[in-house]
Amino acid sequence: MKKRTLILTLLTIISVVNTYSQKELKVTNMHLFPEGKLVDDSNRTRTFTPFYLSDQVTNIIFREFWNYANSNPGKELEWVDISKTSDITSKPQPIIKKINYSELVKISINKEKWPSDNYFESEEYNNSPVIGVSKDLARYFCMWWTYKFNANLTKNEMNSSSNLYLPSDSQIEYAKKTEPSFFSENEVGFRVAITE
Repeated sequence: MKKRTLILTLLTIISVVNTYSQKELKVTNMHLFPEGKLVDDSNRTRTFTPFYLSDQVTNIIFREFWNYANSNPGKELEWVDISKTSDITSKPQPIIKKINYSELVKISINKEKWPSDNYFESEEYNNSPVIGVSKDLARYFCMWWTYKFNANLTKNEMNSSSNLYLPSDSQIEYAKKTEPSFFSENEVGFRVAITE
């Protein structure tokens, strides 16, 4: 029974990654990081469930989100936030949050580290990592990308899909120690993750 469950889980993970690429989300080189443990600097052991991690998000992919936000100032990006309460006996409560795209585009992209003035807009840099995006803007990108992807799924496909999210620092540390060759020496952009 356990072997069958493991096989079904692996098939589900494979189908999710295939579905993501089939729906043209352009998540490239999603790499599976297996279940494992990491002892951090404070000597705490962290346990990780398997997760997929992408290459750094490129200008062309982020530009699609940025152009959509700028072209739809009257629309809203909506997501569900699971709030944690200080009372450990209470269940986390889902809260629907929203941000208007006209507010979202007010968050500026920091151009200081760009190698040229047209780095973000130029086709020459389409496949280069997007640089200068704040964590908030990167999170909104993940929510938008997930929403875009899920909008094209049937109900059955949605049940087997996951939300894209920004990996935690400890996930990145674990991934770097597990598969150092997946990372460049000078990581300048951000990555997205999917957990199954």
